[in-house]
Amino acid sequence: MIVKLSQVRLDTERLSIRPALKADIQSVYLIHKEPIVNRYLPYQTWHSLADAEAWYARVESRRKDIAEQFVITVKGSDTLIGTCIVFVQESDSANLELGYVLARQHWGNGYMLEALREFVPAIAEMLKLNCLFAVIQSNNTESLALIAKLGFCESYRKHESDKELICFVRRFNRAESN
Repeated sequence: MIVKLSQVRLDTERLSIRPALKADIQSVYLIHKEPIVNRYLPYQTWHSLADAEAWYARVESRRKDIAEQFVITVKGSDTLIGTCIVFVQESDSANLELGYVLARQHWGNGYMLEALREFVPAIAEMLKLNCLFAVIQSNNTESLALIAKLGFCESYRKHESDKELICFVRRFNRAESN
């Protein structure tokens, strides 16, 4: 199912979205080396370029069957400002989950909302999805607001370690358009 996404190229008014490339490693590292960016993510802050290289090795190994990683760039430039991913949920290989990250210096500009308003319905249509999931920590207020604007609804809550996670779902009518 994920293999269909390897050639995806999407544009919004200000942004372009495409699959991640090996050439993106340095730019993605610059995003993830900031602890504030990683505070709600399920992995540690990156401390060296080796962390980014390990990330890209995982991207390559997961492609075509369980995940596709995308980068978000400023349209008309090579300035990489964020990433988004769709991946098979560990608990249910029939369901896909959405993840996203935006570089700190680009917060508050509406970039992620703009990118995901294009990305989510396009991916749903390409893969003929009935639904897409997102899991967000309950104290990540910015992401909670974003996911609501994208039409996701709370499905359930769960606790992992000391974190409360909220699971959201967005259902699609296959006739749905942007």
